[in-house]
Amino acid sequence: MPLDRSDCFEPCRDRSLRIGEALAGSAPTAAAWLLVPHGGEWTVEAVVDGFASSSGRTTDEARTHLAALTAAVGLRVLLVRQPPAVHLAAGAEPHPAMLVSLDGVRLLAPNLGTESESVPPWPLAALIDAAAAELVGQRAPHPADRVRWSAPKHLDRPLALVCTNGRRDACCAKYGRPLANALAAASASGAVLADVWECTHLGGDRFAANLLVLPEGLLFGRVGAPDGPAILASLAMGVTPGEHLRGRTTQSMWEQAAEVLLRIAEPHLPSADRVRFSTTSRPTMENRLAEVVVTVDGASRRLHVQKVALGTAFPLSCGATDGSDPGLWRRVPHAPILPES
Repeated sequence: MPLDRSDCFEPCRDRSLRIGEALAGSAPTAAAWLLVPHGGEWTVEAVVDGFASSSGRTTDEARTHLAALTAAVGLRVLLVRQPPAVHLAAGAEPHPAMLVSLDGVRLLAPNLGTESESVPPWPLAALIDAAAAELVGQRAPHPADRVRWSAPKHLDRPLALVCTNGRRDACCAKYGRPLANALAAASASGAVLADVWECTHLGGDRFAANLLVLPEGLLFGRVGAPDGPAILASLAMGVTPGEHLRGRTTQSMWEQAAEVLLRIAEPHLPSADRVRFSTTSRPTMENRLAEVVVTVDGASRRLHVQKVALGTAFPLSCGATDGSDPGLWRRVPHAPILPES
């Protein structure tokens, strides 16, 4: 397979667009997101480096440990900070870490046995391990020196997170920061209702700007500054736009692809509370074909999606030298409507 090296200085976002890489089915999978406010400098691997330095592990050990947590409990970790356009009220307390999943948000709670209502500055490693334990129900007992979480609470407004880590990839800063500022301005003016954060690596730098909307777990890519407020406004009206959608992070890649391709073809498809996607046949290495059943208001139909090669290998981020073919998901004609079960 040819490796596209037509311009080693070409930004990864431009290269991905030029080659024709599609967004559908490209979101990472996660059951929950740990958001840790961190206003300092972000390194190339900010979460890995933070975990390593706060746990005494090597960088490789930290990377392995975090990957194992993602595989075991579906936890992904982001460092977050508010955009410069957001001004905290004078004297406001720093925002505590947040553990966000479909059942709501858990906030860090004060220590047991203390009269203070403030949350101690826990090291990143302690927060990550405590979040993983919380997700599998290992909550009690809580000694006074252990991280504590509140009960899950409903989010009054969604969280909008934009990757802006230019140390990781120049495209994330170039496209992410204008989007974060535009969303922050729209939120401040009341044009959209969302809490806006900048964040570290979401995956898929070449799809910058990347916008993650929680708790629904919707990840959008190639979002321009004018597009972001429009996406949030659509979601507020119960419409999930297919344009820019990479996928829903609570789904498998092929379920993501099925939803994105269906929403592009059928823009009036209802929001997630009326649509259910379930896998009846997983892709194999031989045919990479999956069957997904889509149920809308009780009526079901089968969708077949298949991952095929783009035919060109290319570096997937700025500064990368090795390349691969990420492929793309396409829709295959599906079976007729199934009777309601």
